[in-house]
Amino acid sequence: MVKIDTDEMENGQVVADKLGGGGEGLPWVTILDSEGEELVNSTGPRGNVGCPVIEQERAYFIQMLEKTQQRNSADDLEALSKALESYAASL
Repeated sequence: MVKIDTDEMENGQVVADKLGGGGEGLPWVTILDSEGEELVNSTGPRGNVGCPVIEQERAYFIQMLEKTQQRNSADDLEALSKALESYAASL
């Protein structure tokens, strides 16, 4: 995981622009392969899912992980989904 600070990091804005997340809100997430190519990002059908608290945001976030998972099991994703649902309910 890498945080890109466009204000403080040299060339941070260049990297953010290359990844395509500029103006999407925070957090904006992209998952890259080992070659640095984007596999998926958090811009869903209705825009950036950010911190996924609304049901369709949570569903898209889980889809992102399903699409790119290498080690997570279905049980892991279900537990994460439930944790996000619980977090959303606490707001």
